[in-house]
Amino acid sequence: MQNTNRIKSFDAPHKALRYGLSQLLIHAGKTDYTNRAEIDTLYNIGKDVFKMLTVHAHDENNVTLKHLESKAPGASHDNMADHEAIEARQLELENQLEKIYKGPVSATVPSEFYSSLSQYISNYLLHMHSEETDTQQMLWLHFTDEELIGHRMEIMGKMEPEMLKLWIKYIVPAQSFQENTGFMGGFKKMAPQPFFESVMAMLEKHLNTTEFQKLSAALAH
Repeated sequence: MQNTNRIKSFDAPHKALRYGLSQLLIHAGKTDYTNRAEIDTLYNIGKDVFKMLTVHAHDENNVTLKHLESKAPGASHDNMADHEAIEARQLELENQLEKIYKGPVSATVPSEFYSSLSQYISNYLLHMHSEETDTQQMLWLHFTDEELIGHRMEIMGKMEPEMLKLWIKYIVPAQSFQENTGFMGGFKKMAPQPFFESVMAMLEKHLNTTEFQKLSAALAH
């Protein structure tokens, strides 16, 4: 059973990835593959999601799992092996999406992409669940909450501004209002004002009016 009072290392990025993958799957299923604008939308979502998946695996390998390995040698091997297998399947999906984007699209390509994506997501959800349970328990065993926050800050500190902005684009719509006030409140304190304002302008396009106004009001205090 998870300890809900402890820092959860995977919550925000995994919510973002679940949200992004679900949006990609929805669009893969409903896109009119004769419509250039709809293909562009699918492609842009795919590029976002695949970029986040790649960065997330890299961050886990080089920060979270690296620190865990220093405390418990061998504890990260299964996760890292999963990441290699996932990366190979992801590359296949990226190649399929490139073929769709560059066209022309044969009758079988969209259904093949949708089927492959569905299978990938099924496997990836299991991988995330394993990290959120088994790996998280090991992290709690070997690190304090302050140290886990330090891991998170280490990841964010190495992230380019546009990559951080991309994560926020998918994290905020996937979280509760309470989670977002804490997350964005902390971000506001750390980020330069012009960058924070550019992130809020971006979020205005990805939240409904009520959600955005409520968040803006909370962050104004």
